[in-house]
Amino acid sequence: MALCTQLDVEQKLQWDITAEPDTTVAALIADAQALIEAETGRTLESDTRAETFDGGRVALFLKHWPVTAIGQVDEDGTTLTADDDYKFYENGKLIRVSGGYRIAWKTLKSQAIDVTYTGGFLSPDHDSQLEHLGSLCAEVVARAFRMGAQNAALPAGASGSIQSVDLDGAGSVTYATGGGTATLSGGLTQFVFLVEDERNQLNRYKGPPFA
Repeated sequence: MALCTQLDVEQKLQWDITAEPDTTVAALIADAQALIEAETGRTLESDTRAETFDGGRVALFLKHWPVTAIGQVDEDGTTLTADDDYKFYENGKLIRVSGGYRIAWKTLKSQAIDVTYTGGFLSPDHDSQLEHLGSLCAEVVARAFRMGAQNAALPAGASGSIQSVDLDGAGSVTYATGGGTATLSGGLTQFVFLVEDERNQLNRYKGPPFA
């Protein structure tokens, strides 16, 4: 599932994109989301995850927080029971317990603890985070459109504000007066990137928020 939609991009642009849905817009959204997730070092939307850990630790730290459910925990081949054998926290911390007390994970073996869980931002529980991430994603795509239009060579007789963007082939821009179109040389993918402020906004999603 994408962080934003074509409608989100159109609202940022205040332009109507001709095709609905448009395959190029979908590809640009995917590119923008990939950039965002590469910057944060993880996928962001809620999904089923699986991770394996070394033993001998006091606590395990699941990568894809917030954690909303644990599917199964196996320690050295033994399936553990929730609450009796382990507890988890939304911030991704997973601890071993016994008799109500916290203990270290019993196995000392490498890659001996297997955990399946549901982790990531899940609407409606995390609407504000998903709304923020979706807005960032849509802005990255919208900027690609704006820069593509700005960098298109203005043809003879074309002037005025941008009227529409047609993504057939490499893409073209139609201007409000003059009736001319300008080809977006190289397409729009070249303009999909993150600016410094966007990277700073994504810092909050990097790594678990451990106290």
